[in-house]
Amino acid sequence: MMMKYIGTMTLLVLCIGVLIAGQLHWTNKIEQASTVKATSTEKKSSSNEKLPFQEVQDVELKETMELAAWNHGSARVLIAGSDSIGTEEEGLAEQVSKRLEEAYGGAITVKHLEYEGNSIDFLAENKVEDYVDFKPDVFIYEPLLLNSNGIEDAVMTTNEMIDTVLEALQAENEGLYTILTPPNPIYGATYYPREVDDLKEYAEKQAITYVDHWSAWPDHQGEEVKDYLNDAQSAPNEEGVKIWANEILNLFGL
Repeated sequence: MMMKYIGTMTLLVLCIGVLIAGQLHWTNKIEQASTVKATSTEKKSSSNEKLPFQEVQDVELKETMELAAWNHGSARVLIAGSDSIGTEEEGLAEQVSKRLEEAYGGAITVKHLEYEGNSIDFLAENKVEDYVDFKPDVFIYEPLLLNSNGIEDAVMTTNEMIDTVLEALQAENEGLYTILTPPNPIYGATYYPREVDDLKEYAEKQAITYVDHWSAWPDHQGEEVKDYLNDAQSAPNEEGVKIWANEILNLFGL
């Protein structure tokens, strides 16, 4: 009888020991899992902090900028066109550059180049080399439409000039992301709006991103549009720059 009692007690102690050991084992497993999950969350959060282009809406543009920043420290953005885009001190290019640099800091490098001639002059002077030297990852281009307006041969050469520019830039960077944009509207124009429509059609056929900022301006056939242009209508004034710049910056999530 005594032996049976001792055996029962021994079995009971062993059972309790197994239960306690099992509880400790699973508690340890849960703690380890929590630690791994917390570490993973911290790494993910840290990773997100290192990618500054999270607000960029266009997936291809975002990936281009992220890859560029990873490969050479910053995404190089070139803004090029006629005097319509302004100068280093003022105008569209200055405003877009400023906003991009404020938003993305050292992760982005912005340059802008203006050209006073038309498409024929540009090709004859081989000005594309100025663009190639910068080796852009993102190319925002106003292809001299106002400068070529009224010169039939120059108008007819516009698409050839764009093709030449993109071919040269893509030879240096196959992953180039291009954004085409027309210059500012002008009051009462007849042929110029048709040239802008032709640029939009070209962009669509070539699957190039096109910033249709004219839709955000007052009607170019109405006098109100003059309130957004300089006296010569060759470039936007401060209010016109805001309209044009905002349409471009929307692509960058700004």
